[in-house]
Amino acid sequence: MTLKELTQLAEQSWEGCDGCDENDKNFFINGFITGYNRSKPDDISDEEIEKEASKIHGVGYYAFSEGAKWYKKQLKK
Repeated sequence: MTLKELTQLAEQSWEGCDGCDENDKNFFINGFITGYNRSKPDDISDEEIEKEASKIHGVGYYAFSEGAKWYKKQLKK
């Protein structure tokens, strides 16, 4: 999600409050964007997945490796 899209989402989520002003709204929007960005997982490389999968013996290696790669793709959607 781009910064512009995220800002629009934050603005749509702002409900205001009794006595709130533009500074309060900006504080909310900045916090919303920061929280969103922190909630996104760090990208894990396929090499890191393979390294962890190598610790598993037998059929579990392939299942773990392919499952982790699939899940990583789903998180990016």
